[in-house]
Amino acid sequence: MNHEDYYKGYSLGFLFSADLKYIVLIRKARPAFQKGKLNGVGGKIEPGESHVSAMIREFREETGHEHRDWSYLRSFKVPNTFVHVFYGVGDIDKCKAPTDENVWKIPVSKVLKTPWRKITISAESVRIASLNPCSRIKDEDLNGFEIDLLYGVSVLVQECLDVLKNHKCTSV
Repeated sequence: MNHEDYYKGYSLGFLFSADLKYIVLIRKARPAFQKGKLNGVGGKIEPGESHVSAMIREFREETGHEHRDWSYLRSFKVPNTFVHVFYGVGDIDKCKAPTDENVWKIPVSKVLKTPWRKITISAESVRIASLNPCSRIKDEDLNGFEIDLLYGVSVLVQECLDVLKNHKCTSV
C-alpha cells in the first residue's frame, strides 16, 4: 500500500454523552460482514475530502446530527485501506436515524463488558427509530434483545475513554 492509500479509506467515530455514560452506535445494514452488528458511525472518505470532513459528513448522514467537534484517536490498517478513528462528546439526544440503519444510545458499561459478544438490550438502552419498516418494534419488546458488537469496537471505545478521562484531547 502506498502513501496515497493512507488518505483514502474510512472515517469511524464514537460520540459520547457529556457524562461519558452513553455512546452512539449504529446497527449496520451493510457491508455484509457488518450486517446486523453494532459499530461506530462512519463511512468512506470521498475524493478530495479530509478524514475529519468525512467524519462530520458521515455522522450527519447516518444520525441527522451535525456534530463538528471531533478529536482524532488513531488510524489502523485493514485489508487494502485504512480506518481513521475519531471521538467526540456532545448532545447524543440530537441523533436520529435518517437511513435504513438503526441508531442506538447504549450504556458505555455494556460495550466495555462485551468485547466480542452480544449486547443484551435493557431499559438503559435507547433505540432511535429508523426508516427501516422491519425495525418497527415496540421498545418494550426490546428488553432482553441481543445484538452483536462488531469485533474490536469495545477496544476502540476503551481507548477513547482513556484519552477523554486523561484530558489528552486533540481536536481537529
